[in-house]
Amino acid sequence: MLNVVSYNKILITLVVVPVNNTTCPVSKDELKNRLNQIYAQAIVEFNVTFASNFDVNYDLDGDGKLKDKGKETFSSYTDEMNAVINAYAEKNSIKKQNLYLFLVKDPGTGNQGYMPIKNNLAFCI
Repeated sequence: MLNVVSYNKILITLVVVPVNNTTCPVSKDELKNRLNQIYAQAIVEFNVTFASNFDVNYDLDGDGKLKDKGKETFSSYTDEMNAVINAYAEKNSIKKQNLYLFLVKDPGTGNQGYMPIKNNLAFCI
């Protein structure tokens, strides 16, 4: 006797938000195809959308860079990240089931991305 288990596909919407005219190095289709290729064996499918450019002044310390390191790395957002998130949430609906990727200019710290554990909001260089 053969036992077969089937699982329902998990659909995830990724919203890419360019901040202050930061551009994405790949197209929407390239990003979607690559994510779907990576997560296919986990039965996850991504729908990728690009939001309009979002202009926000997040530079609270005046250094011209997004602070990407807080007191507890990868457990919370920095004050400047919260400035972006709060400003975006004031003008847009943030859905808990979606993932949001804020594209920001390189802060010069060597990090390429930041997403606290168990959150749906991320920052990418």
